Amino acid sequence: MAQNNAVPVPSAEQLQTALESRAVVNAAVSVIMMHDRSSRESAIRLLQLASRNSDKCFHEVARDILEHARGGNNLGGRVP
Repeated sequence: MAQNNAVPVPSAEQLQTALESRAVVNAAVSVIMMHDRSSRESAIRLLQLASRNSDKCFHEVARDILEHARGGNNLGGRVP
């Protein structure tokens, strides 16, 4: 008997959300790289560390960094 091992296909909305999240993360990584003059890998590790230490998801930390870079105050005055 054949098994159905089909992978569920994500909806258009799920794909759009994933693309938007990735764009936010990539932009935050770029901000960190420019600010710290670091490699992409180092910037991603910094985001991961900030996510773990703040109990926020990776995407939320990235969004906060972008908001701060635009002049917002989501980081409580801390520089990423």
